[in-house]
Amino acid sequence: MIRPILSLCALMAIAFPALAQEKTPVISSPYAFATAEGQKNGAAFMSIDFGTSGIEQEDHLLSVSSDIADMVELHSMSMEGDVMQMRKIDDAGITIPAGGNLKLQPSGDHIMLMGLHTPLTIGQSIPLTLHFEEAGNLRVDVPVLAPGTMPEAKDSHEPGHSHH
Repeated sequence: MIRPILSLCALMAIAFPALAQEKTPVISSPYAFATAEGQKNGAAFMSIDFGTSGIEQEDHLLSVSSDIADMVELHSMSMEGDVMQMRKIDDAGITIPAGGNLKLQPSGDHIMLMGLHTPLTIGQSIPLTLHFEEAGNLRVDVPVLAPGTMPEAKDSHEPGHSHH
């Protein structure tokens, strides 16, 4: 009887440290702006922090998916002279340095929601799944705000957000 219990204890001692080492990026201040009736495109923004969660290796945000739009893409925005340029980020994604963070914001890199199935309405929460090269998939519920407002600064990665 003692031998099976000791074997189980040894197995748990090996398995639990491996589970404890799985670290998830901390998502804070996610938001999207409400869209007008007939507006087919929207955008989502957030901060993705690897430093707070103790992730000490570089990673790449490869893509984002959601069933609320026909296409979801990572985009960059920059100014070239007096002209705003918006471009799809290539399949290599956005690099997040070891222990660093990534801010997806209106004036820079962001998530484009193209071909919205319904308008984004104030108070609604939209599901997005972030696909990381190393950290895997992370679901984020993104609140929809009135255009021009800013979210409260709080972490969105709470129990109930899934990591696959």
